[in-house]
Amino acid sequence: MKSPNAGRKRYRPITTQNKPVISVIIPAKNEEDTLSQLCSQIQAAFSQPPMSPIEIILIDDGSTDTTWDVIQQIHSSLSGIKALHFRRNYGKSAALAAGIAAAKGDILVTIDADLQDEPAEIPHLIAKLNEGFDLVSGWKKDRQDPWHKKAFSKVFNRIVSRVSHIELHDFNCGLKAYRREVFDHVHLYGEMHRFIPVLAANHGFRIAELPVTHHARQFGQSKYGYERVMRAALDFITVGFFTRYMQRPSHFFGPIGLVSILLGCFLGLGGILSFLWGITKVGGITLALGFMIGLLGVHSLFFGLVAEILTFMHRKDEPFYFVNEKLD
Repeated sequence: MKSPNAGRKRYRPITTQNKPVISVIIPAKNEEDTLSQLCSQIQAAFSQPPMSPIEIILIDDGSTDTTWDVIQQIHSSLSGIKALHFRRNYGKSAALAAGIAAAKGDILVTIDADLQDEPAEIPHLIAKLNEGFDLVSGWKKDRQDPWHKKAFSKVFNRIVSRVSHIELHDFNCGLKAYRREVFDHVHLYGEMHRFIPVLAANHGFRIAELPVTHHARQFGQSKYGYERVMRAALDFITVGFFTRYMQRPSHFFGPIGLVSILLGCFLGLGGILSFLWGITKVGGITLALGFMIGLLGVHSLFFGLVAEILTFMHRKDEPFYFVNEKLD
């Protein structure tokens, strides 16, 4: 990844005199076997001075095993632990959003609860942030997963990278570090946690990637099943639309409408000519098809216009730009 451009807002470096609080956010679903070990490893990663103070936020995302009991035990035995308990499973994005809302840190770190990510990598991510980046994403370069998961991940990452023009190898890595400012503008829902780098880049935040150690799963199976694939695909379409056309929806619907109207006129003309040449059956079908496609184009144009009006009315008091730094 390239270094930040000159003129970028300069954050205070993380030094012994300036120690920002670091919040480590851990979403967990049925991870009763891993959480105690994970929390101990995270605290061990920050045990050597000079290091910043940390808090660990555990979110039980509707577990059906004894995960919450384990979290309560961790809370009572270790310092710097916060815990949230969902009544039911809401998904990883919701768990991360709840953890982010509860976090007090200047630096936010997310890590999965399955012990596949290495907590000792967290200081390295934070050191990379200190180079002037806003988001540092882990890259499971040597991924320890079954071949089918690695194959799907490779295809997914390549598509997202190509469409979003963001040069990351691993959008879905759960180990990431952020400056707090990122989540002043990026809001999570659905399966949007996969696309945080895309949404952050859309707001002008600087992104870096760092290879991290990845371990084979020691306990159980993945707790977030394959049904997430369809949801992630739909959310990717949403992200693509938001990042490209949120401020100009008519630029999306307009070309569709114009092409449909032109195609409808062409088919209508062909239908009329078919009638004149005595080919009435073909002419009727072509004319009807041209009328329907042309009508679809008109609807698309009007839909784009309505979307523009709604965008203007909803965001007229909000700036469509984000000021990074101001000097008076």
